[in-house]
Amino acid sequence: AFSTSNVMFWWSDSGRSITKSEGWEASGHFYENGINTRDCTDIFEVSYACVMATIRLQRNLGYFLVHVYLPTVLIVILSWIGFWIDAGATPARITIGVMSVLTMATQGATAQSLLPRVSYIKAIDVWMAACVIFVFTSLLEFAYVNVLIRRRMVYRMIMEDLKKHHRQTPDVTDSQGVKVDTNQCLGGAVGRVRDPRVVDKISRWAFPSCFIFFVVTYWSAYGAMAAIKSAKSDTG
Repeated sequence: AFSTSNVMFWWSDSGRSITKSEGWEASGHFYENGINTRDCTDIFEVSYACVMATIRLQRNLGYFLVHVYLPTVLIVILSWIGFWIDAGATPARITIGVMSVLTMATQGATAQSLLPRVSYIKAIDVWMAACVIFVFTSLLEFAYVNVLIRRRMVYRMIMEDLKKHHRQTPDVTDSQGVKVDTNQCLGGAVGRVRDPRVVDKISRWAFPSCFIFFVVTYWSAYGAMAAIKSAKSDTG
């Protein structure tokens, strides 16, 4: 390299001093989003005639929409099918829940293999974590429903057992001498246990509503942050 005292280059058009060749494409899942050039002659201790280029690369969002985002959305929706299956169909609902969790974990590992390993949290990390939470929560919902089913069965068994001995039990009166209907008391005890079908009905609209809210919030925040970064790079 020669200093400016020996050789001096003059860049006639710094904006077009460096151009890409025809047919050139960025490798991987990126595309070129502009090349900025500027004169860098005065940035060294000894002046050299040079030009500096900054190549901006942007991820190809369409690729990740098809291979990451869309499959995870389908997996989350698949985990909701259990809400329409009878609460007593334990094998079917467990199979759907476990398979959804395992498939989501596999999809997350695949998504990570497509990206470089960095120390900061990426937008796709937030998306995958939220989808895993939704799928795992749907599995926990079935566990809660199953507990309610067993609890109601226990109450009903106790009530049936007490009804068998009801005829042998003398009438019960309160402190004011009023007879108390033991059947009504037992029925009320069973009624206080939440109906598993009600939990499934609530989950049918609660889970999709929360997921839609997350998707809208995620893409709104992602779009706003991308616009801010693009504006900073243009001004810089």
